[in-house]
Amino acid sequence: MPQRNPESIPLDGVERLRLDVTDPKAVAAAAREYGDVNLLINNAGIARWTGFLEPNSVEAARAEMETNYFGPLFLSRAFAPVLAKNGGGAIINVLSILSWIAVPSAGTYSASKAAAWALPSTTTVDPVTKSEARDAETQLRRRIRLDDPNDRPGSVRRPPGAQAWPSQHRSGRFQ
Repeated sequence: MPQRNPESIPLDGVERLRLDVTDPKAVAAAAREYGDVNLLINNAGIARWTGFLEPNSVEAARAEMETNYFGPLFLSRAFAPVLAKNGGGAIINVLSILSWIAVPSAGTYSASKAAAWALPSTTTVDPVTKSEARDAETQLRRRIRLDDPNDRPGSVRRPPGAQAWPSQHRSGRFQ
């Protein structure tokens, strides 16, 4: 399988690192060695271009999850204390449009990238208090209007006063 060459990236002031992101010990060693990091870019990724029902789909899914999901998870966990020690910073996860949509030939890849897309929404370098977490949840609920029983993510907008589940839908069948 071809590998990227980090040395070919022409950016001044950037420390490039070739690393097996699926190896937690190697990731931890990198975090110890690179103690002045203020920006972590999780750019490693693999695609086996496998549909869910293909004979090798389980092996492909495991390999893609190891690199595309667990890799950024290992790196984020290892480097979060380094970023915090250095006064904060950022973690950038390079993903794909296939994080949001799936095509038959890349089902396992899409699943791994969708899992990786969910990582930052549950990750923070600075721990928050329960009060701050509740405030953030309240803000999120207001933004996507979860407090309105007639408006759920993925629902169709209805005119004001329309029932969320008209009587013909309550039976589970459209009439």
